Amino acid sequence: MTVNLKNYFPSFIRALSEYDHLLVPSGNEPDEYALAEAAELLTEMEAQWRLNCPADMPLYNKDAALWAAGQFYKAAQFFACRAIGPDIVRDELLQDCPEEYDASTLYSIDLVFRFLPSLYKTAKAVSEGDILLDCIREMAVAFPLSSVGITIEDANFNVDTITENTGLLTLYAERILDYSDTTRLSDETVQEKLRTIIGSYPKLNQEISDLLEIKI
Repeated sequence: MTVNLKNYFPSFIRALSEYDHLLVPSGNEPDEYALAEAAELLTEMEAQWRLNCPADMPLYNKDAALWAAGQFYKAAQFFACRAIGPDIVRDELLQDCPEEYDASTLYSIDLVFRFLPSLYKTAKAVSEGDILLDCIREMAVAFPLSSVGITIEDANFNVDTITENTGLLTLYAERILDYSDTTRLSDETVQEKLRTIIGSYPKLNQEISDLLEIKI
C-alpha cells in the first residue's frame, strides 16, 4: 500500500482525537484536500470535546483550530526529525495566529494545543537543550489555557481573556488543580475560582489549598 504523505495530516488529527500513538512523516505539507478533511475531523472532535467541557464555553472557530492543528503537526514533525535547523524550527513554530485573540479563538486552539504539555514532556525526556522546548515554552506563555502543566517560573501569563469567560475560567482552574501547577496562581480571579472549586475540601489539592490559605 502506498501512503500519500501529503495527505497524512487528517490521519494525524484522527489519532489525536482518539488519543492514539502519533506517526508523523517529516518534510511534507498537507494539500487542500487534506486540509479540508482535517477541518471536518476537527469539527467532529470539537463536538465531542465540548461534551466534556464546563458550561458556557465560547463558540467554535474552525479556522483557529485548523491553524493550531497545523502548528502542533509541525512541532511533532520537528520532534521526530532532529536534524532540522533551529532557525527553521523557531520561524515555523513561533508564528502569530491569524485569528483575533478572543475567547472563541483560545477555546478552539485549545482543542489541539491541550496536548502541548504531553509533547513537551516527551521532548524534554529526550533532550533538555532542544530548541523545540524553547519554542513550546514560548507557545505556552502565549496560550496559557492549553499549557497548564508546563512549568515556567516567573512567566508573565496574560489570562484576561480566560477570566472574562466563565467556561474557560473553570476549565483553566480545573487544570491547575489537576496538574498542581503552582506557577498559575498570581491572578486574583483565578485564585477566587480555585477557592470556589476547592470549597471546604482542601485535600482536593492540599498544596494549592495551603498556598491559597484555604482551611476547613
